Amino acid sequence: RRFTPVGHSSRRAYMAKKAKGKGGKGGGKSKGPSEEELAKQANAVKNFQKAHAASSQAHGVEPLGIATGTGEAAFGCAVVGPHLVAADKGGVTALHVRALLEGFSLSAYGYLQTLALWNVPIGDDGAAYLALYLRRRSCTLRSIELNDCGVGELGCKAIGGALEDNATVRCLQLDLNAFGDAGARALGASLPSNKGLTSLSMQYCGLTEAAGAILAGGVLRLPSLASLELRGNDLGSGGVVEVLRALVPLHAGGQPHPAMAHLGVADTGCAIEGELHEALTACFDENPLCGSFDMRGAPLGDTTAYELITLFKKVHTHVHAFEVSATSGWGPLDPQLYKQIYAVTAANQKGKKGGKKGKKGGKKKK
Repeated sequence: RRFTPVGHSSRRAYMAKKAKGKGGKGGGKSKGPSEEELAKQANAVKNFQKAHAASSQAHGVEPLGIATGTGEAAFGCAVVGPHLVAADKGGVTALHVRALLEGFSLSAYGYLQTLALWNVPIGDDGAAYLALYLRRRSCTLRSIELNDCGVGELGCKAIGGALEDNATVRCLQLDLNAFGDAGARALGASLPSNKGLTSLSMQYCGLTEAAGAILAGGVLRLPSLASLELRGNDLGSGGVVEVLRALVPLHAGGQPHPAMAHLGVADTGCAIEGELHEALTACFDENPLCGSFDMRGAPLGDTTAYELITLFKKVHTHVHAFEVSATSGWGPLDPQLYKQIYAVTAANQKGKKGGKKGKKGGKKKK
């Protein structure tokens, strides 16, 4: 990832604002960080680098060469991949991650928003070190990506416990960690007490059909959760049914899930028929907030597809995304029906945006 100064959503936006301040369109002053703020950020980077180096030396490892930008401004994203330490030197280990996180903690670095660890075998020890950092008051993380890191049940327990009292993290990715149903249960024991997590991804984590009930009684009790990705887990129709039922009033204490807007269950071994079809329809009927579904890989018959299209057109116009596959274990879906599913939901999405603009316009007229 390219270096982005803190306070700007992208480098392009940053450069556009900088140009604007130099007499570009609008002729106004740049809204970028002041010289005083930049000096403060540069000092924070230096303090982190010193603390990181000292902690690495204490643990007998080389400091990870994460991108820290030019040093003139703080960096908000730290990416750790296998390329940072050569394989013949042992690769990236849990101790490397420990030293990195201690560097952030000891220097009270307050600008880190995203921590991404990709394909580094830090295991449960590394997850435990991350959990310690999440409990620090200086932690400002909003997004955590632990993809293919060998995290197991104990690691899930540590992270879930740390997030129980954390109010900054919004997104947690745990894809490609084979922690299975036990890991999902460990997360569910603590996450419902979290105060702000909105997105959770557990793709290809070895979950089975039994995980449906585990998720329904665990992570799906997290009231702020707006997006749940479960792609590539062997949930089967039974597991997906349990997840869907957790989103509707009858199975959720009399109220639909208060935040869930997207559910991803692609390639989970389910089929849109029978009990699953009924659970989907019930979710459409009783939870108008949930309007995005990824059902790719789930067999879908032409008759059911036609029925769904009719519902999306006339009744459930809140469904603005319903992804399916053109072909499945049942053979190819009628090409026209396949196109109509995407066309109708796209129209619903467009109407949703138009409705928001209309409301704003109405306020202005008043």
